[in-house]
Amino acid sequence: MKCQWLCVSLLTVCGSIVEAQQQQYGDPLQDLLISPEVLIHHQTEIGLPDRQVEQIRALLEKVGPKIHELQQRANSSMGRLAQLLSADKVDAEAAVRQLDQFLAIEKEQRLHHLRIMIQIRNELTPTQRKAALKFGQVRISEAGLEQRLKAKLNRVETELQSRAKTGPPPSDAVGLMQKFPVLMQNGQTREAELVLDRVIGTLGLDTPPSENERKMPPVRPIDLTLTADGLAAAEAQDEFYRMDEVQTIQLRIAPEDMQRLMAALPKRIYVPATFQWRDVTFDKVAVRFKGNSSANPNQRHKRSFLIKFSEYDKDVRFFGLRRVSFDNGVQFGSIFSEPIITEILRDQGLPTHRCNYARIFLNDQYQGVYVNVERIDKSFVEQHLPDADGALFKVDEGGPGCNLQFLGDDPSVYRTAFEAKSDSAKKARAQLVDFIRMINQTKPGEFAAALEASMELDDFLRVSAVMLFSGAFDQLTGWGPHNYYLYHDPGRDRWRYLPWDLDVGFCENAFGRINVLAGWHAAWPVAPSGRINPLMERITADPTLLKKYRQVARTILDKYFEPERLCGIIDANYELIKEDLQSDPFPHQRVTVPGDRGYDGIVESIKTFMRKRYVSAVEQLDNPGLRPEIVHRPAGGRNGGLPPRLAEQIRRIEHAAGQMQKAGQDILPIQKMMRKVPPLLQQGKTDEAEQMLDQVLQMVGVKPDEVNADSPPD
Repeated sequence: MKCQWLCVSLLTVCGSIVEAQQQQYGDPLQDLLISPEVLIHHQTEIGLPDRQVEQIRALLEKVGPKIHELQQRANSSMGRLAQLLSADKVDAEAAVRQLDQFLAIEKEQRLHHLRIMIQIRNELTPTQRKAALKFGQVRISEAGLEQRLKAKLNRVETELQSRAKTGPPPSDAVGLMQKFPVLMQNGQTREAELVLDRVIGTLGLDTPPSENERKMPPVRPIDLTLTADGLAAAEAQDEFYRMDEVQTIQLRIAPEDMQRLMAALPKRIYVPATFQWRDVTFDKVAVRFKGNSSANPNQRHKRSFLIKFSEYDKDVRFFGLRRVSFDNGVQFGSIFSEPIITEILRDQGLPTHRCNYARIFLNDQYQGVYVNVERIDKSFVEQHLPDADGALFKVDEGGPGCNLQFLGDDPSVYRTAFEAKSDSAKKARAQLVDFIRMINQTKPGEFAAALEASMELDDFLRVSAVMLFSGAFDQLTGWGPHNYYLYHDPGRDRWRYLPWDLDVGFCENAFGRINVLAGWHAAWPVAPSGRINPLMERITADPTLLKKYRQVARTILDKYFEPERLCGIIDANYELIKEDLQSDPFPHQRVTVPGDRGYDGIVESIKTFMRKRYVSAVEQLDNPGLRPEIVHRPAGGRNGGLPPRLAEQIRRIEHAAGQMQKAGQDILPIQKMMRKVPPLLQQGKTDEAEQMLDQVLQMVGVKPDEVNADSPPD
């Protein structure tokens, strides 16, 4: 075993020389060039056409065998060096020659990489290079990491050399240490440290760290089985979000922290927890409940979770991700709708959050099947959008201007609705107001050109069509002007719409009062909500833009929403999670359609919507006719199932809130109260729902005793 430690020492010295040179001169491979893997993985964000990607793949196939051969030669050379150093009497000259041979092979390998990256770089445009470098520059820059690594290596070397005097060292420790020089050679310093940590545990050296070690920054845990196979962070994310596999997540929260978490409701606070996925374990992450329904102390459904890795150490990442979230997937049927909708958007090359399924265990207790949803945050911007410095705004629960209605030049008026989610967004509020003003005040004849110059218009039209066909009504493009992000690309000076929280979809009549299927016309994409929607109104009113929308919509309808295709997808998704759903300990239903009972019923209900939506959309796009008038249909009856007075309360509130919004008044408090009503109805608490609606009526200036089932329309 002595040879292993000499190899490590030699490699550490060589690595230190290279590291010192890089500190002085920089690493040109990182600073100026981009790996082909980065270009392929981020094709859309970088703006590479398929032709360029195929050229890169062809180049990799051409030189791949040579690089693989060099890697095998390097491994073989290292093995021979190990043999020389394991002799009782080491031949110093032979060992040096072998080390020279290893370094020569490594040099040739780097030269091949360099030639490939130069060749690829020369084919990129300046814009593509700038975008690619943001994804390609991955560095290890934690201060004190090298010092800590050497300290741990010294402990392991000393212990193994001591044990070698009395017998062979533990095989587990030897197996782990064989990975160490390879990881060091590949520059995977963090992974190498994790190897040492595991060896220290195997050898029983888990003693308290020294004072110096305590001052050093912590290392991020990494799945060695992945990194040893060369799986980069981006590839690990793909594994985490792969659609054909249900992920397993273990969460552990101390009893006292669990008690604090519950006692704080409806306020959602972070508490420390342990997070595990595969062999990756984080001993201290922050966890809280996510979403309004999960904040309800009396919630009967499983609660959604938000995990934040960077809460206690801002530099900690889970394969590049700062946060991950797990939606309960039952509250509004999102366990089926969100994975389907996001996959359709991503297949069109639109920057969209990823999602799949996960089974969650909390303190070893099965919580059920969740939707594992990628967060739209700084990590998302860095990895999926053109410029990491672009401004990102979130419209969550509404507020003045959330519908992109112009309310004046004062940026502070829009602050409640548009939450700044990046540092640059805090400085870009004036640009946001300019964008909203353009939507509202540009002359009709100039609007199409102005919108195309200031927004990723084609992508927005695609999103609008997908939202309509899938019945995702709780969006700016539908009934609710919230649940979206706006991103500003400083390079192109254009805004991008990013849909979010796609947990409602594929239902004919939501909550018994939103006529998604009958009311949302495929050829006239403004939802009949009765609310002001300047962007959708102006697109619909502009003949050029409306024609463009209809062309885009027809293509998407035929490619993605053909009923048998979609039914096949939902059957496959259902089959993937069916067994786990059977033992899910929470109610098997969705609030949007209280009549759906059990997952079999939910699936059939979704399929029925798909078939009806496709038939009606084909007919509407083929024969648009005149724009339909907004019809306020009664909320009761066989589709609604709501008591007449309660239905009338909702109608009066919606009308009054619409008038308030037109006047530029803040209706956010009203929206917050109204979101508490559906869970009460789902739980059968009609009296409580009616009392809450009476409170909202007073907020909009209507006396509750004036409202009855026979009230005439406003």
